[in-house]
Amino acid sequence: MSNFRTNPWTGNQVWSDKTFTRNGDWMVELNEQEIREIYRTVKASVQSGKPIGRLTRDDFAFKDFGERLLSLKEDILNGKGFTLLHGLPANEWSDEELVRAYWGIGTWIGDPVSQIR
Repeated sequence: MSNFRTNPWTGNQVWSDKTFTRNGDWMVELNEQEIREIYRTVKASVQSGKPIGRLTRDDFAFKDFGERLLSLKEDILNGKGFTLLHGLPANEWSDEELVRAYWGIGTWIGDPVSQIR
């Protein structure tokens, strides 16, 4: 008996590059309030002294941005399968602040793990 799929995949997560070149709904621009909210939680995580791998969603108590992230998570899991967040001021934040920001966002979308061995 073969385990190979013989019929095409269907659903929201089936797409081609043409699907996303027509519109930019997969790109999410962070607004100033969201950036401030992220920065506030990042600074608090730095001040806590916790190593990044021990930080959890509770350490990134986003309010309004948290609701937006939960909506994006739903779309990632049950919609198109991905999104691109754009707008963190990478030239203004330290590497540690950026890493913590990405980690914190990740705690709202899934279970972040380090890829460094």
